[in-house]
Amino acid sequence: MKPLKLVMRAFGPYADEQVLDFRELGHRTLFLVHGATGAGKSTILDAICFALFGESSGGDKPKRSLRSDHADSSVVTEATLEFSLGRERYRIWRRPDQEIKDPRNEAIRTIKPRATVWKLGDSGQECPDKTVLATGWQNVSAAIEDLLGFRKNQFRQVVMLPQGKFLSFLQADSAEREQILEVLFQTAFYKQIEEALRQEARQIESSIQETRSRREFILQQADTESEAQLLQALENTGAVLKQVSGALLRFKEVEKTARDRLAHAIGVQEKLVELTGARRAFQALEVRTAEIDGKRSVLEKARKASTLLADEKALIQRAREAEEASRKLAASRKSLEGARITRERAEEAFNREKQREEERDAARRELSLAEQMVSRVKELDEPLRFLAAAGGESELREKELREARQRVEDLVEAMQDRTKAGDEARKTAEQLKFLKERVEQAQRQLADRKRLDELSLDRSCLEAERVKIARKLKQSEDALARARHDYKNLESAWIEGQAAILASGLAPGEPCPVCGSREHPGPASSDKGLPDEKALKQKAQKIENLEASLKDQEKEASDIEKRIGENSLESELLIRNLGESASRTPEELDKHANGLKRELKAAEKASKAADALSLEIEKLSKELSEAGKKRDEAEQRRSEAAAVMQRVKAIVEERERGIPEALRNLKAAQKALAKARKRTEELEAAFEKAGKDLATARENLSARQSETEAAQDADAVAAQRLLSQRQGFAARLSEEGFPDEESFKSAKRTTDEMEALEHEIRAHDRELSAARDRLDRALKAAENLEQPDLPALEAAAGKAKQDLEQALQREATLSQELKTMNELHAAFRKSSEELAAHEATYEIVGGISRLATGKNTRNITFQRFVLGALLDDVLLTASERLRIMSNGRFSLHRVDQPLDRRTGGGLDLEINDMYTGSSRPVSTLSGGESFLASLSLALGLADVVQSYSGGVHLDTVFVDEGFGTLDPEALELAFRALKDLQSTGRLVGIISHVPELKEQIDARLEVKAGRRGSTARFVVG
Repeated sequence: MKPLKLVMRAFGPYADEQVLDFRELGHRTLFLVHGATGAGKSTILDAICFALFGESSGGDKPKRSLRSDHADSSVVTEATLEFSLGRERYRIWRRPDQEIKDPRNEAIRTIKPRATVWKLGDSGQECPDKTVLATGWQNVSAAIEDLLGFRKNQFRQVVMLPQGKFLSFLQADSAEREQILEVLFQTAFYKQIEEALRQEARQIESSIQETRSRREFILQQADTESEAQLLQALENTGAVLKQVSGALLRFKEVEKTARDRLAHAIGVQEKLVELTGARRAFQALEVRTAEIDGKRSVLEKARKASTLLADEKALIQRAREAEEASRKLAASRKSLEGARITRERAEEAFNREKQREEERDAARRELSLAEQMVSRVKELDEPLRFLAAAGGESELREKELREARQRVEDLVEAMQDRTKAGDEARKTAEQLKFLKERVEQAQRQLADRKRLDELSLDRSCLEAERVKIARKLKQSEDALARARHDYKNLESAWIEGQAAILASGLAPGEPCPVCGSREHPGPASSDKGLPDEKALKQKAQKIENLEASLKDQEKEASDIEKRIGENSLESELLIRNLGESASRTPEELDKHANGLKRELKAAEKASKAADALSLEIEKLSKELSEAGKKRDEAEQRRSEAAAVMQRVKAIVEERERGIPEALRNLKAAQKALAKARKRTEELEAAFEKAGKDLATARENLSARQSETEAAQDADAVAAQRLLSQRQGFAARLSEEGFPDEESFKSAKRTTDEMEALEHEIRAHDRELSAARDRLDRALKAAENLEQPDLPALEAAAGKAKQDLEQALQREATLSQELKTMNELHAAFRKSSEELAAHEATYEIVGGISRLATGKNTRNITFQRFVLGALLDDVLLTASERLRIMSNGRFSLHRVDQPLDRRTGGGLDLEINDMYTGSSRPVSTLSGGESFLASLSLALGLADVVQSYSGGVHLDTVFVDEGFGTLDPEALELAFRALKDLQSTGRLVGIISHVPELKEQIDARLEVKAGRRGSTARFVVG
């Protein structure tokens, strides 16, 4: 990163806008920032660091303190930096949160923090295709870290060495130095390799444990303790299954015989049951014979009655006709009477209307007067409408004025509320960074605490496995001791047996194959069974097998002890890191972390709310100004509307004279006219209607008299026809045998009822015939049959079936057991092969993982090993400059062994003193020596990082003070080393008030302090 242009406004001691264009240096790469103490030299570094990361170069100045005390209260504090990164150019702008005075109304308002970063084109202008890279305070900081390749703390250690901070990288411990070098050299890939190896080893360990557990589970399922016992159980189950299969054949024969006997007995029983049922069915049908005969009689009478239904229907029709004629006659007489009454009333109404002629004349005169009044009121209507419109306009303007005044009051109140809320939100948002760090710390502690529980659980499992292996080891040792004892006894017996075998082949006079003697006074003999050589070899092979098994178990015990040690070591490290948190449960830590997350979320929300409130306050301020203008305009329009209304009101009062007050409104006059016209029309219409109603009533009376006479004639004819029909029906009843009409009605049945009777009678006849046939067949089938003993036969068949089912179940169970054992044995063999493969793989991967993750004699991880090699290059370059600056006395080198066995090493530094010929810690250097070493190290870092050409560009180094601690000779040597950097193109800025530097450096940034603030300018040549 190389600065091109810095613009400060109301920043630190710079009250006005201060522009620093670094391009004025031209080809010069070494310049001095010179000025009196307190003039603002370090502020330039603060502004650069603030623009990039939002903090000062020292990191200990709050953002609010960066505002200039000399600046006008209405000027906004901000900083803009243009810089190059390789061939690319960028511009970043930041404005901290601050309170300023509004020049329009002198009100104090709070401005929220804002930031933006752009990518620039070759001309220095924004790129048209993608101008803005990021906006927002945090987003811009993240974008800058991505562009530069390191964070603000690392920036202050390797690029910008502010007052009191330039020793940070030199005196950092290995862990801090590792973080900086990891970013600068982008070696995170090696840490990923470490993690990948660690994860792979853990997965293999997990697979080994899982496979061992699976083998134990398989043996538990088989209820055995070893593979040998499992094989023996397989053999025993197969033998039992063979016996059960033989017995199953016998049970099948017995069950078939019992089943056949039961089936024959059931057939006999069914025939006897059918005979009993047939008898009962026939007897039940014979009992209903009398009932069915009665229903036959009812059906016969119903058939006779059905022949008289047409005569009955005709009689009913004549009765209905006579009744209808009588009803119509009564209705005609009633209508005739009503018509007489209507005629009388119409005559009375006509006479009354005829007498109202004077009332009709008065209504006509009132109508004429109303028409004249409407004509006069029309002349008044237009002024009244103008008056109403003026009144409405006046009320509208009055309403507008009230609303405008209320709007102003509401905006003032809203601005006060938002300002108060913004202050509260900013107070909460200030805790954001602190809460983020606490949340990260809490999450790390929670993860470590969970890992500690996992290790505790693993330790319990390992302890249990160690006890189990120890027991197995003791059993194997005892078995080996017994086997060796048995072998020794068998060997002795075998040796003794060889003598007896040789003695049994001796013959008198024949030489002994051992001693050659021809006399055999006491040949060896044995009364025990003699072991052969095969048995002896079997015993020896058993000992070898036991020894190999014991060796495997000893190796397994050693592995368990090793894993327990690793577990304990990791647990101790976690407990040390956790501190007091180690005594808290994961749930408590999780609850604590969640509480911090909620606080963090609230702070983030407050930060966003503060930004939104600042925008809203700015918007409200504009709205308030606009509302004031609208209020003034509303007051002017209200005054104009009131004046118009007064003029129109005078015209209306002049025209209203001579018109009754009730009729001064055109609508009221027109209403009165309509009322008079309606009254006249109603009176005339009522007279005309009375005449028409009288004529209609007379005509209606004449028609009703004719209708009544016709109804009397029709009633007489209907009565005569009814009498004739009733006499004929009585004659037909007598002919069919019914003494009267009542007996005919009781005999009547509907068609459905007669069909039901006929169906019931026929069905009974069919059922009776079928029951008689069924009884005959049942008697023939049950002839000579006796009742069988079904319970006994069923019991025998059930017993045989139960025995057979039990045998089948036993066979199925044994078959399944045999299949399961075979599957378990196959699974056990497969698990054993997998376990061997996993253990072989773990020997390689686990060893590499332990080596790469720092579990080695030097306690150095893979990444730290790589960084150590890179640091050696840095120290080589740094030492060349340090030798020049120290006149050949000092050089830097890396310490291989860790200074503290509890932490990782490999990146610690020592100073080699040529005067004493010994090495010592860098912390023993004096102030001036430490400054030279830090400066050399920073320049060496820049050289090596640039040569490796990663994503990081260290094109600039700023040094703030430190030269005052050097003696003249050391100052000259340091200055000579810095001048040599001009050939590399790297920009070096020195902030110092040492006069000697001012004389030797021709490119200076002069900072001058004044009563109204400081100013700065480049002086070249």
